[in-house]
Amino acid sequence: MISTINSQRIADDRPEPITQPYLLLTSLPFFVDEIGGVWLDPLWHRDFVRHFDYIKHLILAAPSKKGEVNRSSLVRVDPPNGAKFSVISLPQMESFVQTLLKLPIFMHRLWSGIGRVEIVHSGIVGWPIPLGWLANPIALLRRKRLLLVVESAPWRQSGNIPRNLANKLRGAVTEFLARFYVNRAGIVFFTQPSYQDTLMSNGSGQGHVVAATWINGDEVLTDNEVDALWATKEISQCNEVRYLFASRLTEQKGVRVLLDALHLLDQSGTRFAVDVIGDGVLWQECINAKLTLTNIKFDVLEPVPYGQPFFELVRRYHALIVPTISDEQPRIIFDANSQGVPIIAFETDGTRPFVKNLETGWLVAIVEAKALADQLRSCTEAPHSFQIFGNNSVKFARANTHEQMHLTRWRLVRKWLDQ
Repeated sequence: MISTINSQRIADDRPEPITQPYLLLTSLPFFVDEIGGVWLDPLWHRDFVRHFDYIKHLILAAPSKKGEVNRSSLVRVDPPNGAKFSVISLPQMESFVQTLLKLPIFMHRLWSGIGRVEIVHSGIVGWPIPLGWLANPIALLRRKRLLLVVESAPWRQSGNIPRNLANKLRGAVTEFLARFYVNRAGIVFFTQPSYQDTLMSNGSGQGHVVAATWINGDEVLTDNEVDALWATKEISQCNEVRYLFASRLTEQKGVRVLLDALHLLDQSGTRFAVDVIGDGVLWQECINAKLTLTNIKFDVLEPVPYGQPFFELVRRYHALIVPTISDEQPRIIFDANSQGVPIIAFETDGTRPFVKNLETGWLVAIVEAKALADQLRSCTEAPHSFQIFGNNSVKFARANTHEQMHLTRWRLVRKWLDQ
């Protein structure tokens, strides 16, 4: 059964909690302190603890790191009263060869852990080896209920990855296994429709599209707050149009395309401001652009924590540029929308369902620098649409909060289990 779920239509009623032992597998590591406390990266913690809203017996299986815990950069997991929580420590995965050498440990611990649960929550991607390649066949062999989440398909993207025989072979194997497991899982959540359309061909399970988002309901601005912010961003007051790029500084995120577009505009004398925030392999190229652009005011900002500091930064801009060239569904779209800020993005499979062209932003049909430059010039010369699209986008964000994402999954999993 294949369907697309629009979270705007999800009612606010909550189903019965899931009481069956539920194993959540991830390659994101957890850290263990001297008394056995479990600590996570703040963004992962933000999402992970939401599972306690509806899962009463949760087991986390992931690579673990023991020793001194940096409490300033991690957050401890404190399960609510009545919840059962435990972990399965998997070896760290630092290289392909190292992971292969530790394969017997992985298989032993996953076989044992999966044997103790009824539901296995897994995936199909990961580095250097997708953990789902190990856990999914065990879950199927042991006749467990298999739930998959498909958030990306990086093996399909070339970018700056050499297309040699080894990478082509890895891509073909990953594509085959992705389709194999998706079509044998009981339920699959896809973050955008094209993953469902291309991977789920003959499965007997359920497929649903549920966008991935991190914004909490209380972080979404009210209409009055958005209006007040736009009053401070009138061009007559701030004297320039300001754009923000906030993502990893990699080719797949469109950094090189953006820089090429800015150089084209700079040569034509177009003037506006662009700030970049993030880190990655193309950081130095961004620094170089800061030194070479003259008409365009360009800056590379220091990172800020996700949450209120980041949202306060986003509010300063007229639009967010999301030139992602892969098919991933960028969470940053919902972050910007929550602050009443529209999006300028390439029209890819990952952005098309979530940016309403000429309503909550602008979709650039051709993935190339000149097309992006033309759109930025058009927006800069006719800035009256920024506030209109910003007001529209905050309404879209209210229907796509982090809480609603989990509520949607909860209702669908509950229905699946009850069948």
